[in-house]
Amino acid sequence: MAGPGLDQAPHDAPDTDALLAVVERFLSTTVTGATGGQVRFHARVAANAVAMVRRQVADGGRAARAHRRRLESLGVTDDAELARRIADGGLTTRWPRSGWSWWRRSPTSWRCRPRLRQGGAC
Repeated sequence: MAGPGLDQAPHDAPDTDALLAVVERFLSTTVTGATGGQVRFHARVAANAVAMVRRQVADGGRAARAHRRRLESLGVTDDAELARRIADGGLTTRWPRSGWSWWRRSPTSWRCRPRLRQGGAC
């Protein structure tokens, strides 16, 4: 499973995912089984990092594109602008373009809990 932009040619199998899977398995089983203490801990951290890379390669940028679309729907260009807008009160749950109206009606919302306890609906 080569991600977008990761052309495997002229290489034969194993592909990128298979290679990363072997490294992850080696770190999480062989190395952690043969070591202890700090080395074992670092091997587990390295295995988790390899697993994260595998997921990112498999994702092919879909999560990043979805995040950009959510930011655009809020009328901001990046995370820093989103944080500034929230901090200065320019973006609240009452802001019509926020798309956060689901939160106000969510059964887990702090606004809904008292009404649900009394048998009401949100």
